[in-house]
Amino acid sequence: MDINNENDSSLNTEQLGEDILDFKEKEELENKSKELDDIEESKEQIDAPEGINIPADDAPDEQWEDYYNKLRPKELKDYEIKNDSFNESTIDQLTNVAHKIGLTKRQAHKFFAELTNYYVQSKETQMEMYKNVVTKTEAQLAKDFKDPEKAEKIFNSYFSDLPKEELSRLNGFLAGNYNLKKYMLKYASSRKGTPFPQSTAEPKLTAEEKIAKLKSDPNFVKVYRKEYNHPDHDKYEKQMHELIRQAEIEKYKQ
Repeated sequence: MDINNENDSSLNTEQLGEDILDFKEKEELENKSKELDDIEESKEQIDAPEGINIPADDAPDEQWEDYYNKLRPKELKDYEIKNDSFNESTIDQLTNVAHKIGLTKRQAHKFFAELTNYYVQSKETQMEMYKNVVTKTEAQLAKDFKDPEKAEKIFNSYFSDLPKEELSRLNGFLAGNYNLKKYMLKYASSRKGTPFPQSTAEPKLTAEEKIAKLKSDPNFVKVYRKEYNHPDHDKYEKQMHELIRQAEIEKYKQ
């Protein structure tokens, strides 16, 4: 084929045009594919410090653990998490989770920010639902009592011996429970506000208080610490170990 010969019948301009288009499309596809590969690679490395490569999905656990060790702070305190929405115990647990799964300090702070946002929104939603229930309860009680405010005063008088915080919590609980509050108001009214009879039972002791009480008992201390062959030694030892365990649980819940 002579491309300088305009009369050369073997020159197919239509086919040549298609070949050029095919070449350009192929070149564009190759460039696009390379761009996508570059973007994917940059996304994978975005949280990894320079020089640290992410292991393959099927890499052994040891390799992944080594990778996470290079990402996460050495100690939990290095995350420097400060958050007013959660108590100290919850912060410690969540920080431990962040460290265990290998989050960087920046990721951990974002993790807490998202949790806080969810917590706040959830709390606001629950409060709104509670207010709606309280409004509904008050409207229903207004139909059951001629003077709801008077019934409330009688109820509070009946439970006047309760500590103020306890009474406040009780009222808060009943405010969202129509049937129970209706029953309690009627019961208190039937008693004419006479103070609720106090229990004569001994106050419940904490595990720490029980331990202190046992340690003040000379006979218990003697058997528990010295007389290992005494028939009650094993029982006392088991009792003390159980109280120590309970004390740890109570301390954790505080």
